[in-house]
Amino acid sequence: MTNEHFRGSRQYYQKQYAACMTICREIGSIDLLITYTMDPSAPELSNILLEHQNWSDRPMEVCRIFIDKLAELVKDITEREVLGPVKAWFHSLEHQKRGLPHVHFAVILDWEKMRTSGRITTKEEYMEQYISAEIPDLPNSMDRTESAQSQRLLHQIVVTKHVHTCNQHCQRDGVRCAKRFPHAYSDDNIYSDNAYPKYRRRPPPTSENERKKNPELFGNTHKYVDRYGKQHVVTNQYVVPYNHYLLSKYRSHINVELVAGDGCVKYVTKYVMKGADMAFIRVEQEGIEGGAWRYDEFHQLRLARYITSMEAFLSLWGTKLVVRSHIVDELDIHGPQGHHVAVEEGRELEIAENLQRRLNEGEERRTQLTAYFDFNRQRQLIGEQPAGLTYGNAYKQLRYNIHKKNWQISVYKHHKKLCRIRTVSPTNLELLAIRILLTVVVDPTSWEHLRTFENVAYPTFLDAAKARGLMSDDVIWRRTIQEAFDSNKRVQQRIRWLAMFFGSTNLTNPTALLDYVIQLPEDWLYGTRVAQLDFEARRDYVLCNMEWFLRANGIRPDEIERDDGTFETACERIRLPRPSLRNIQPELLNDAEIDPEMMIRTHVDKPFLEEHQRGSTQDYYLRLFYNDPRPTEEQQQFIDEIVRGMWSARHVIDGLETSFAQDIPRYFFITGEGGSGKTFMYNKLIAFLHANEFLIMPMASTGIAAELLYGGATVHKRLCRQKHVDSSTKPFVDYRSQFADTLRKLHGIIIDEISMQHKDVLEFVDRLFRSIAPRTLKQIPFGGKCVILGGDWKQLLPVVAGGTLLHQFDASIKNTVLFKNFVTRKLRSNLRLLHGQEQYRTFLKCVGTGVLNDSDERVQLPVGICVNSREELINFVYPQDLLQTAIHRWEEFCGRAILCPLNTETFEMNNIILVVS
Repeated sequence: MTNEHFRGSRQYYQKQYAACMTICREIGSIDLLITYTMDPSAPELSNILLEHQNWSDRPMEVCRIFIDKLAELVKDITEREVLGPVKAWFHSLEHQKRGLPHVHFAVILDWEKMRTSGRITTKEEYMEQYISAEIPDLPNSMDRTESAQSQRLLHQIVVTKHVHTCNQHCQRDGVRCAKRFPHAYSDDNIYSDNAYPKYRRRPPPTSENERKKNPELFGNTHKYVDRYGKQHVVTNQYVVPYNHYLLSKYRSHINVELVAGDGCVKYVTKYVMKGADMAFIRVEQEGIEGGAWRYDEFHQLRLARYITSMEAFLSLWGTKLVVRSHIVDELDIHGPQGHHVAVEEGRELEIAENLQRRLNEGEERRTQLTAYFDFNRQRQLIGEQPAGLTYGNAYKQLRYNIHKKNWQISVYKHHKKLCRIRTVSPTNLELLAIRILLTVVVDPTSWEHLRTFENVAYPTFLDAAKARGLMSDDVIWRRTIQEAFDSNKRVQQRIRWLAMFFGSTNLTNPTALLDYVIQLPEDWLYGTRVAQLDFEARRDYVLCNMEWFLRANGIRPDEIERDDGTFETACERIRLPRPSLRNIQPELLNDAEIDPEMMIRTHVDKPFLEEHQRGSTQDYYLRLFYNDPRPTEEQQQFIDEIVRGMWSARHVIDGLETSFAQDIPRYFFITGEGGSGKTFMYNKLIAFLHANEFLIMPMASTGIAAELLYGGATVHKRLCRQKHVDSSTKPFVDYRSQFADTLRKLHGIIIDEISMQHKDVLEFVDRLFRSIAPRTLKQIPFGGKCVILGGDWKQLLPVVAGGTLLHQFDASIKNTVLFKNFVTRKLRSNLRLLHGQEQYRTFLKCVGTGVLNDSDERVQLPVGICVNSREELINFVYPQDLLQTAIHRWEEFCGRAILCPLNTETFEMNNIILVVS
């Protein structure tokens, strides 16, 4: 096994990654990612090659040139600041299996210095000045000036070394490029914290006359003929971003990318520190049975990497794989009895005896941590002012003398030195607690001082961390539940929240926490008939209802039948007691308004369900259907048509008929603009179908849309067991399982907001139902089920990671072969529209259909619906008189909200409103 000191090992790069993340945490986020690759046609290399020699024949000379160029590049970036003032940086050397070595640079810029100098004020201005993603202009052929020659050289380098050519190496599915080429055209540089930067990539003109009229609006093209004689035309869409100065000076591939947002820091750091490619190898030797030579005591297969001649030379010359602008020291961490000891082989017993003798004499082994305790203790004894430092940031004023093994006040300011406490395993809770305490306890003088809080010395460090609120405990969970109960007043909402909480939280003792919740002083089960019963009855009531919610939210119990004839429940799956359903009277289950159909795979006691899920559930849904408001004439017409399709599917699925009625459609797509009542119609349809004993499954592509449907859940929760589903995903469902039997008995499904769903998911649903269908229905779409899809094509398209708008169009369900089976029904009446809002409705329709979009897909909003500041928006939505009397007018808040595109903006807005109120 290798360790962190072994050059190029996994542990080595893990340590380097942690050090680089320390730089990012202390200095700032990464701003630039630069990749420099040694060019095989570099003039310095071409001049030393003999006839018929290639660069691979002279690895030593290649490495010498690469080292010199790399040193010069570091000076250009860090000292000469050709890309702007730099605060910190680090780079990693990478060796490819084929090709020349290259290096990845991560640079943290000094934006404050740039802004104070007046050169750069925004990220877009920086992109304008330092980064380009366009083919440069070619000067006039008659121009022989030095600047014209430099411009021609830059043009040649860009078209030969900075144009991406898509091939089988980058195309994942044969079509889409993993590097996101070709990029969309853009007239300006656009920077966003939550998306890739958009560099200026102007489109080519349709004619030369058009270019002459507006030359600043169009980009250049480059034509070339490949080795097969095929002509190609390259536009700005395929140009890799670069810097003019670096590209002209080094004449090599130097990719310069601006990093967007803090969320990319970890990814970029991991990318820079990824190390060499590795592969599993197997050693074989002829004449040995089985062909494999057991060269290792434990393994016949080993993860190994291929070391090229270039890497060998660089290693012999001592070239560092990772170089950083700052020194990052690691501070030791251990417990009172857990010191790290280095033992020379063969002297283990002698060292152990010496250590034991010293411990018996009361002598403590001196380490960085114990020396820090002594330093603080000595300052306290002589009455000096406390340093006010924690162990984690002591390096800012102190330094550790490794020879004297003590801490001293630093005379010099170490601007280029940082420290980090070594990481510990989260499974060692006591050591983890020590590490957390060392980051918050100021000037600790001893182990006892470290575990003391508010004059109470706790027996363990874990208890001390919990007392400070630094580590999770049931106290925190109890407060969380109490806060949730304060905002969720209905019993159904509280039980549903409990199910989601217990299902998604890794608790040490979930049963004890649930018992605490059941015995809360507040009678939170008010309004139910179990409110006055004993503890066991109330707990069973909560567990019974939680069982349904847990299953609806994806908690999958084991399908293997036990020796006693029972199956595992969802509650037992998350280490809660088994719900004893028979202890609860049937009428009590109606109090929480739970839908038994939410149990996708029923392993609870069947006699209980068969006895009670029919009558009570049917009456409940019948009331929902006939309650006001009633469906409009248009909506009722669609409901009647869908019900006829449901009856057609039900007769065949239940075995009453052998074939479907040809003149009755069973596949529907319901569309309509926002406010047309699609969700209202779905719920009326669901209520009617449940009341008439149809077995259906209401779903939606998003969680918010699913929450609005009776018994709704997302498609992934209900049907997709895999996190990612694509065209090759197989529906691994046991034909004889109860889950498959439940799906077979379904008469239909409803999927809302289908416009946002990827077509691969709908095709997977089709394969799933066909796989569990009887033999006579396997060739029919969706196994003969009646399918109702709903959505609005003017809303969001499916999300395609790294894809363009064309990829999103291709992912739409409109482009699946299944969609030709569906009939479209459109709701035309807008029930949400108020008098005087016709103009606003027309504006929204134009936005949805793309009529108002410009060339960059941007929309200019009318002045009448815009505000000039956040404060003006807050005052419009939440006036001051409302905020000051919020407790007495809480109902008015229900219809008011400010929608933010990002969670960070939501938190900022909440803080502003709370301060104002």
